[in-house]
Amino acid sequence: MQQDLVALSVELQLVADRLAEHPSEALRLLEEARGEIEQALRATALLAERVYPALLDESGLLAALRTAAVHRGLSVSVDVVAPGDYPPALARTLYWCCVDLVEHLDPDERATITVRDEGEALTFELVGVNRERASNDLRATFESLRDRIEALSGQMTLAPGPGSRVTVAGSLPLSG
Repeated sequence: MQQDLVALSVELQLVADRLAEHPSEALRLLEEARGEIEQALRATALLAERVYPALLDESGLLAALRTAAVHRGLSVSVDVVAPGDYPPALARTLYWCCVDLVEHLDPDERATITVRDEGEALTFELVGVNRERASNDLRATFESLRDRIEALSGQMTLAPGPGSRVTVAGSLPLSG
């Protein structure tokens, strides 16, 4: 992103240099710069969401997970039957696990994320990664995520799902 902004700065200097003598070329360069600014703003918003999803705090898991899927251009059905406020560490861990897993989906794959409050635990399930396309990268991601879940005394499994899908399921205890 920094390189894009440096290039934009150079482009704007070109506009300033050409403005007096070549106004039509300057206008064309300004239009290109506007497009680059819009692209940089989108990239910045995605980066900010990746660092900390403010929507998670503002609107909860359902909105944050749906938005994450939409931003990635994925077809993911999200069902959150867990209407409570949860400890921030628990909600963030669950959110990032789901987001990291959906990144293994191909854009043409459909997936389902289900989150439920089972009283003692917050459970989640993601069904959708095509087993034939699931790579060693998915296995490594799963191991890393399972470590995060277990650090909060939870558990997570990876198993064959319906058809050629993989199911990732887990739970996080609601009591400390």
